[in-house]
Formats: sequence, C-alpha cells, structure tokens
Amino acid sequence: MQSRLGSRFFVPKRFLPNYFNYKLKIKLDEENKELECSICLQNLFEEPLKEADANQLNMSLMETNLHKEVSIMNTPCNHKFHEECLSQWM
Repeated sequence: MQSRLGSRFFVPKRFLPNYFNYKLKIKLDEENKELECSICLQNLFEEPLKEADANQLNMSLMETNLHKEVSIMNTPCNHKFHEECLSQWM
C-alpha cells in the first residue's frame, strides 16, 4: 500500500501538518518598494543580477515599474526571496 498510496497513507489527515504555500504575488507600491531578497540583497522587484552585472544596477527602474506585480517566495518566517535565489540556495 505504501508504494501505491505513499508512506503516510495510514495517518489520519488531522494529524498531518498543513502545507505552506511559498509563492506570493505582490505589487510594487510605496510601502514595499524597499523590499530586498535576503540572499542576494537586491531589490525584489528587479531580476537578480550576476556579480559581474551588479555594478550596472539602475535604480530608475523603480519609478518606471510602479504597480508592477512580481511573484516571489515567502518563507514561514516571513523572509522574502527571488524564486531563483531560494531554489539555488536550497
């Protein structure tokens, strides 16, 4: 039965832990425009840059992308990451 239904098939659902949804969509606004990825330490509303490109960072993108919506990863401890950064780190 375990090979067909999984190793926890016999555990009642009320004893199983809840699943945490790591994906979160947020919009750029004045409150969260300073959010940064805790791994690469770059703004969450910009693509993570490689080290060679880090010195070419252009902050004017923040003004042109107002109300931009991005998909980020949010952990249970409420740290926010770029999806690429967290998956590479894990």
